Amino acid sequence: MKTWTAVLIVALASIAVFLPGVGHEFVGWDDNVMVFDNPLIKRFDLDSTAEIFSRFYYAPYVPLVLVSYALEHSLFGFDAVYYHLTNILLHAANAALVLCLLRRLGASVPAAFIAALLFGIHPLRVESVVWITERKDVLSGFFFLLALLAYLRFSAPAQVFLRKLWYLLALLLFLCSLLSKPTVAPFPLVLILLDWLRGRKISFSTLAEKAPFFLPAAAFSVVAVIVQYSPGAQHSTLRAGWSDPLIGLTNIVFYLGKTLFPVNLSAFYSYPRPLGAHLAELIAFLSLLAALTALVIRSLRSTRLIAAAAGFYLVLLLPVLKLVPFGEEFARADRYTYLPSIGLAALLGLGAEIAWRSGRKAAKSVLLVSGSLVAVCLAALSVARSTVWTDTIVLFTDVLEKHPRVAVAYANMGTAYGHRGEYEKELDCYRKYLELRPERKAIHQNIAVAYQQLGNRSSIRGLEESAAGYFAREAESYRILIEEQGESPRLYNLLGVALGRSGKYREAVDSLERAVILKPDDPDVYNNLGLALGYLGYLDQAREAFETAIRLAPSAIEPRANLTELLRSIRAGSPTN
Repeated sequence: MKTWTAVLIVALASIAVFLPGVGHEFVGWDDNVMVFDNPLIKRFDLDSTAEIFSRFYYAPYVPLVLVSYALEHSLFGFDAVYYHLTNILLHAANAALVLCLLRRLGASVPAAFIAALLFGIHPLRVESVVWITERKDVLSGFFFLLALLAYLRFSAPAQVFLRKLWYLLALLLFLCSLLSKPTVAPFPLVLILLDWLRGRKISFSTLAEKAPFFLPAAAFSVVAVIVQYSPGAQHSTLRAGWSDPLIGLTNIVFYLGKTLFPVNLSAFYSYPRPLGAHLAELIAFLSLLAALTALVIRSLRSTRLIAAAAGFYLVLLLPVLKLVPFGEEFARADRYTYLPSIGLAALLGLGAEIAWRSGRKAAKSVLLVSGSLVAVCLAALSVARSTVWTDTIVLFTDVLEKHPRVAVAYANMGTAYGHRGEYEKELDCYRKYLELRPERKAIHQNIAVAYQQLGNRSSIRGLEESAAGYFAREAESYRILIEEQGESPRLYNLLGVALGRSGKYREAVDSLERAVILKPDDPDVYNNLGLALGYLGYLDQAREAFETAIRLAPSAIEPRANLTELLRSIRAGSPTN
């Protein structure tokens, strides 16, 4: 088989496996924030692009990913098909680049083909490919692999001018990779590893030539840490505990196990239990890690290939091992294996080739059949795993079946049910979320909105008593938020409206008057205050509130309509207070 034939087969196989995913929806897990609720991607021009690069938006810093979304939005709007298709095509290109990289490093066509195919169709790739938010993986991987190929051209004998061009191109592509996902920062360590594999002498000069790569890698690493732990970031909670580094080390074996046996995959893996609760498991993991390390060291007597492949895997895992983890939920994730898995795939490809060459004719037949079956099984598992990402509810139902204590799964499912108008199911999810995370009072904002929707629905149906009960529960959620977050004119306004709808007009007036004190220039608050005062019969005070709202917002329609209705009541002879 020729190299380009192998490249074409790998790319087409990768596309075929993941193409069913183009029919999936955006999922309510970061896709909303990164894409359809993202104000930065609504325009695609120089000004909007400059704004994307100048702002930290929802950690990590990935401006090239946002630019790609902006381009897609300008062409296709929010049609998820095209966003999925872009991810799939980038992944297929990456699988082809893996084959080219291994060929460049001296691997035979069969070995490179097997490795690239394993990388391309493996179920661990599903999360990175079919989740639109993880454009970060496939885009950064694309630039990363191109940068490695450019560096290999630089380090090969050639004219000085051409070598400089390849060097600058490698540096530029590495910067693009960093701008797509900062976890590619170990790239310069990979360059040193490739130098060692190819027998290039590791000297001061060869290390010095890596300095322009180390500088941006260090800078982006620092920025990533700052952004990640900043207030409002995705996962800004640092975990403490001396067992965490040991748990991080077990992830090396965990990902190896999932590569060899890709079953029970999940979008979330519960954070491992405290050290004392799974000491035997931890010892087993670390013992296996020590044994594997010993085997790799022993292999150096005959070849550098195994150590280089293992080094590639470990070096690129470093940023995601969670040796200093954060957040309650994340210790492991399938997407963390995207680039590191190339090292494991290369090992398996080389191993298959060695077995083929050393086997007899009958053994080769068995190897060919078994290898084909493995490829078919991996492809089938990937297709099946891809269906889990059909929509938010399907995704998090799968998570909770495997890890029932992942609180955020309940929160995301609740939001998805709310978008479908299934508010009782939404509230049930939030109740389960609070059972697991009682300190997370902010979820009461969602709870309040769900009760409000149920109240509105009951009002439309004429079930006033039922509606009042829902609005009262809405009000209770706002009280909890005020107690947790402190006094806020927005929350007091919402509380006042909910109390008014529940029939508690006196309490509504008290809440709205507090909102006025905190924000005396909000026309909405005055309008709501006027309504509450009107229901209590304080018509003069209500008229004053409506007039204030109109003065603050002359073009507002609602306070004018309310004032007109109030004046009609007064002219009809209603008593005033």
